[in-house]
Amino acid sequence: MTICTYNRECLFGEVVDGEMYLNNFGKIVEKEWWKSSEIRKEIELDAFRVMPNHIHGIVMIKEIGQNHFQPVVGAPVGAQGLAPLPLRNNEIRRLYRKPKSLSSFIAGYKSVCKTKINNLRNTPGATVWQRNFTP
Repeated sequence: MTICTYNRECLFGEVVDGEMYLNNFGKIVEKEWWKSSEIRKEIELDAFRVMPNHIHGIVMIKEIGQNHFQPVVGAPVGAQGLAPLPLRNNEIRRLYRKPKSLSSFIAGYKSVCKTKINNLRNTPGATVWQRNFTP
């Protein structure tokens, strides 16, 4: 998947002589990426790369087997900017994102990175990420 920064701002560092040098914001997104698999046992992370204005990563969602995790093969991942709004027992429609899904992981990841970056640059509430992601 790929996630871009808001307005494609070069926020995470710079490329010099073909090599990416992370700044403090880039180090935050890298650290939080790898920390995610410790927190969220339903995901397995593979290759990951931080670029100046976006990140690339491979995420595998696992489902719980009887005694162990098994990858969900061929399961739809559903890129979404807004969570679906299903009706539940004729109640008011509420935001809902399927737990332990790619969308839930991305939402949590983007949120924690945004909070830490904005705390560092003293800009609470500032937009860090572009809406959506590319699976």
